Amino acid sequence: MKFWSLFVDVFWHDLAAADKKAIDTKLGALADCYLQQYAAKDWSIFNGNNWTPVLGKGATYWALAYYHEDPGRPWYWKKCWKAYGYTAIST
Repeated sequence: MKFWSLFVDVFWHDLAAADKKAIDTKLGALADCYLQQYAAKDWSIFNGNNWTPVLGKGATYWALAYYHEDPGRPWYWKKCWKAYGYTAIST
């Protein structure tokens, strides 16, 4: 997710709207899955494995890539950031 999120962010003005939408749709589904599993305290997130920070970072990168383009993205970014473990941010 990090690669494609940064790709969209860097090449925003060079990408067609359809390409941006396709990337956003795919990554959005993955980020939603992560936040749903986090909210449900699913074992896949809370089993002590070392992939949890990687998943949280991916969702955070995705939310940041569209931060200024989507009015709902700042809220989503805050949710990802809190899920990643930073509790100093209010939602």
